[in-house]
This record gives sequence, C-alpha cells and structure tokens, in this order.
Amino acid sequence: MPLAPVDCRVGEWTSWEPCSQECGVGRTRRVRQIIMSPVNGGKECPRLFETKECTDRPCPDPNTCDMSSWTEWSACSAGCGGGKTFRFRSITRHPEDAGVKCPRTEQYMKCNEEECPEIADQHEVIDCEVTTWAPWSACSKLCGNGIQHRFRVIVRKPKNGGQSCGNLEENKACDAGFCYGE
Repeated sequence: MPLAPVDCRVGEWTSWEPCSQECGVGRTRRVRQIIMSPVNGGKECPRLFETKECTDRPCPDPNTCDMSSWTEWSACSAGCGGGKTFRFRSITRHPEDAGVKCPRTEQYMKCNEEECPEIADQHEVIDCEVTTWAPWSACSKLCGNGIQHRFRVIVRKPKNGGQSCGNLEENKACDAGFCYGE
C-alpha cells in the first residue's frame, strides 16, 4: 500500500528585521521556518523569506552645516545713545566638504539708539565695561589641528581717561582628532 503524501508545513512569519539603512531607502526582511518537509509527493514549501524596501528618514546633505538654535538676545550694551545686542549659536555638524562655509555663529543688532540725557559732570572718568566671554566656537577643522574663537562686546566705552576695554577676541588651538586617510 502506497504511503499518503504529506504537504510541507511552515511556521509563522517573524517580525520584520530593522531597516538596513539609518536613512534613505534600505531593505528589510522576515523569515519563517519549515515545521515539516513534504514527503511522498506532498505539496512543496512556500517561500521562506520576504523582503521589502524600508525608508526610515531622509539622509542629511553631507555638505551642509547643522546649527544649534540661537541663544536669547543679550542685554543692550548701552542704556541710551546707541548700543548693540548679540546672540550666538554653534555648529553641531561640519560639512564633509571643507570648502563649504557654515553660516555665521553670531548676530549683532543696534539697540537703544535714542539720545542720552545730558550728564551733569562731563569730566567724570568712566571705565570700559564689556560683556562676559561668549562660548568657544567649534574647532575650525574636522580633524587635526584647528582654531577656536570667542569674543565679547563693549557695554560701555571708556571716557575721560577711564580704563581701556582690553581684548575683545581670543583664539586658541584645538585638536579635532586623527585625520583618517592622511
């Protein structure tokens, strides 16, 4: 007596695997296992894996700068007679092409431009006042040795022989790490 045919039996599909790309179009797949192989001319097994495209998110342009948000505007550097206010932001990702320039990391704006009232003592000695130092900029190089920059602005100019303002800019060397491929 001939044996009865036994069809192939497969298990449930697994979950889809993570996308093969962190950004852009990638591939994902899922699989299932054979529980019983066909015998005696039973039906063959169906597909054991499936693939499909997956798109997580667009890839950033490698030749653009990523920038932090702007800080709040500083207090005006003068109560009257014209002053400046400023704000900062940082470069959070430099472009891969070193020839691409990032946008400015600081902005200035005029403020309190109305005339000051007359001062009774025109010969009063007034020392310079400056803001605190802005944070250090990102390193100017993606790898190797570069420069970091920071600055401060004048809040009040010296008058009648008052103390000078000193340096308004500082630079320092920075090491952005090993340059691969050099």
